[in-house]
Amino acid sequence: MLQAGVDCILNAASGGRDKEGLRLLIAEQFRSHGVEPRIFLARSGAELHALARRAQTDDSATVVAAGGDGTVNAVASALLGTEKSLGVLPVGTFNYFAKNLGIPLDVPGAVANIARRHTADVDVGEVNGRIFLNNSSIGLYPSIIRQREQEYRRWGRRQLVAYAAVARTIFQRSPFLGLRLTTGEEALTTSTPLVFVGSNKFQIEEFDLPGRRCVKRGELAIYVARPTGLPGLLWLALQALLRRLRGESRLQVLCANEAWVETRRRRLPVALDGEVVVLETPLRFAARPGALRVIVPEVV
Repeated sequence: MLQAGVDCILNAASGGRDKEGLRLLIAEQFRSHGVEPRIFLARSGAELHALARRAQTDDSATVVAAGGDGTVNAVASALLGTEKSLGVLPVGTFNYFAKNLGIPLDVPGAVANIARRHTADVDVGEVNGRIFLNNSSIGLYPSIIRQREQEYRRWGRRQLVAYAAVARTIFQRSPFLGLRLTTGEEALTTSTPLVFVGSNKFQIEEFDLPGRRCVKRGELAIYVARPTGLPGLLWLALQALLRRLRGESRLQVLCANEAWVETRRRRLPVALDGEVVVLETPLRFAARPGALRVIVPEVV
């Protein structure tokens, strides 16, 4: 007899797979574990968020996010503060959240993990009430994402188009942001092209950044790029685009449970796990230990 109790939200825009074939595979795998899932296909960002909000109040104890880190963030944001458990089917491009928790990256393995329903309370980051699972940033990176999406709509999703978005971002806008960053122990006043806040130990290691110990302690790792000339800016922007922020000499590193960012701008674009929102300043970044209930592999 098949058990109910699992809603799965599949992002049609994540990755490059055949979504109808993927939907059938997910359903087949759940049924092999005695679970009858309800699978909802989100064809747009608005539909994704609407389905996630609906999942807050339906009768399923488990809600599965099938997509990349942006999809997982959208579903996790809706489930925060509820009694529901988040399941992760990592079918996106990078899947840093799943990798950090040791969740299998193949569909059969990920479904088997969800079917076992072993949960853990997982740390997340937050900025002005919006959570992030891997990272948040202000400055160059959210501007590049916005420009890249505009270029993609015009020219198609190609790597050369992404590089063009980097150049356009730097030459069309002032790349430096004047700000004051305050933690419980430090205050920094600077003009910087990028502030990057990390909460994912695996991603910090992947980016070859210092700060892993901060995240292991439940703190945020905060990186402030030092002022640089045009060649340095181009290199930093490309590193941000390629998710390879290497080079400790280019970054000032702080660890904190909470940090405030003040600037003369009343509103700022802020990247949250690769998605861009506009938030009012000042920005309050904070660690939220154990805030999210996630289905994870059992540690033997």
